Amino acid sequence: MMRFLARSNPCNVVNKELVKQIEKEVQHWEEVLKRVVAVINFLAQRGLPFEGETQLLGEPHNGNFLGCMELIAEFDPFLKEYLTKCANQGKGHVSYLSQTTVYNELIHVMGSEVLKKILTEIKKS
Repeated sequence: MMRFLARSNPCNVVNKELVKQIEKEVQHWEEVLKRVVAVINFLAQRGLPFEGETQLLGEPHNGNFLGCMELIAEFDPFLKEYLTKCANQGKGHVSYLSQTTVYNELIHVMGSEVLKKILTEIKKS
């Protein structure tokens, strides 16, 4: 029983480093998504278009979404490093910066949450 308890202690787990690495990765993606969702929310609330003539970071006509991300990156070291690392990698790489994976899905999720909240308030009254 003592051996079992010693092995079940999080400090003595064999995969302790792997758990730390997973937690670090989860935290990284949460930070990325916070910024992406903030920009999507900002643009959607104002009814602004997301896309531009191109979908490439660093291009002058890449649209409001990527333009806002680049603007925030000027003052946010985390986002600047992320955009530098993930800039224009193309299909097959998760970056949360492309139209198909970000705008439409997150706007749909946000819209669903707003609808749920409205329905809850209607039911309460």
